[in-house]
Amino acid sequence: MTGGDWQIVLFSARMAVGSTLLILPVGVALAWLLARGPDVIPIPGTKRVKYLEENVGALNVKLSDAELQEIEAIFPAGAASGARYADMSFVNR
Repeated sequence: MTGGDWQIVLFSARMAVGSTLLILPVGVALAWLLARGPDVIPIPGTKRVKYLEENVGALNVKLSDAELQEIEAIFPAGAASGARYADMSFVNR
């Protein structure tokens, strides 16, 4: 799969986890980060108060061991690795 295909698969899986927890995918990601331990501090960026409030809502989500294992199975270490941007070396500068 190409990088873009993996992103679609991973995003779809995150949507599925979020729908069973009744929270948005960003809430799943933030709750997972918060569950990693006190030495992990997520710093989400946002432009709107609405999104800030959604992000803060993740503080109220406590993922069970089963949910954490499901997320770890969907997103194994390195699943989102790869180039951030497409190769643009062919562009004349």
